Amino acid sequence: MAVHRLGFVVLALSGLLTSGGASVAANEIPREAWSPGGSSSLEAEIIPPAYRGRWAPSASACADAEGVQRLSVYASGVDSYENGARLTRITQTGKPRAVLLRLSYEGEGRFSDQEEVWTLSPDGRQLEIVVAQGRSALLIRCD
Repeated sequence: MAVHRLGFVVLALSGLLTSGGASVAANEIPREAWSPGGSSSLEAEIIPPAYRGRWAPSASACADAEGVQRLSVYASGVDSYENGARLTRITQTGKPRAVLLRLSYEGEGRFSDQEEVWTLSPDGRQLEIVVAQGRSALLIRCD
């Protein structure tokens, strides 16, 4: 089953960001660390480094050898057990540490586009994902 059809996707985040050697405030990600793309077709849409990595709903899901509930987040999209998605658009939401992503999913012979709001915890260890239909998931970073 496609993870996003079940209720949610799992993501991976990197650790706390620093800018020029100084710590970044807990509710901010410096612009140079996330490079959001823009309205120009010449600018690349990428997922910020702070959101990349492997995510799962629990430590046991992180440790599962098959990775059924894990989500891997890359610069240009996400990959999970039976599906993947390509990032088509990313923008800031106006909330601290939150971004709005438009993803094009493919898996199990199905294709769909979905908007998701990803909110990173101040310590970078948890990621909340909310989809347009109001479903949500809380994921932890897999080490």
